[in-house]
Amino acid sequence: MRNILIHSLRFVFLVLLQTLVLHNIDLGDYSPYFNSFLYILFILMLPYDIPSWLILILSFMIGLCVDLFLGTIGMHASACVLLAFLRPTIMKMLASRDEYEFRNQPNIYIMGFSWFLYYSFFAALVHHLWFYMIEDFRLIELHIIFLKALGSALFTTVLIIASQYLMYRAKKENG
Repeated sequence: MRNILIHSLRFVFLVLLQTLVLHNIDLGDYSPYFNSFLYILFILMLPYDIPSWLILILSFMIGLCVDLFLGTIGMHASACVLLAFLRPTIMKMLASRDEYEFRNQPNIYIMGFSWFLYYSFFAALVHHLWFYMIEDFRLIELHIIFLKALGSALFTTVLIIASQYLMYRAKKENG
């Protein structure tokens, strides 16, 4: 019951943070290349033992909530569902199932800095590539789509790593 409350609060907090704060950050001419979609942290932080169908539904719901606030007509929902679908593949690329099977949820202290850095970057890159391809797909501007996705994925990854250090404390080893 406690975990459901924590994930529900994280859902609401990240949607509000994304739509009320992060969406309104203006970096001038660089804004299109450095958007942060921090709300994907909700998908990344879901426990390993949640069924895949539930992760897909929750991902659709958070994407749809962001779409409703920002008026993006399903683009965030689509990108979130793709991310949720590819999440196990990204995890398998980075670690064997034995390394994360018995842990409750991924975080920077349990899985380690480098694993979580790669995990969050690849997840953000998948999400952002799909989002920007839907947003303005024209073959003549494919390089701009890749630049937007890469810059935004880097910016999002920095915020995800920073949020990990703000949300969790390092576990002390009893020795």
